[in-house]
Amino acid sequence: MRRGRAWYGAAAQSISGGEAVSPMCHGSSDLGLASEFDPACTVTFFAQEFGTYDPTRVFRAMRADNWLQFHGDPDSEQGRGIKAKLCEVFCPADPAWQGRVLDGGARVIQQACDGLASARRED
Repeated sequence: MRRGRAWYGAAAQSISGGEAVSPMCHGSSDLGLASEFDPACTVTFFAQEFGTYDPTRVFRAMRADNWLQFHGDPDSEQGRGIKAKLCEVFCPADPAWQGRVLDGGARVIQQACDGLASARRED
């Protein structure tokens, strides 16, 4: 968390500390990736989150997709509509939202590069 706060300021939130909206994940890819690095490396993982719609709308789209998975026909008109709504709640088609995500992503990558460069100078 110290590295995250140094690089990203207050925007860095800890899942384990209860600050983040996301729940704790078990079995995520960071655990597998970390084992591939030299044990002498310091590895720190961060995930970016970009809000889309209100949680109720996202929940309803996920619930409909769950229903479709167990009771519906994904190839039907209804099934395609459910899948389209699910895609929309996680990746809106709104060009303004997409632009904000691209700008935010570029900013976070730059902050990580700056942080790594700073850490390298300190070594």
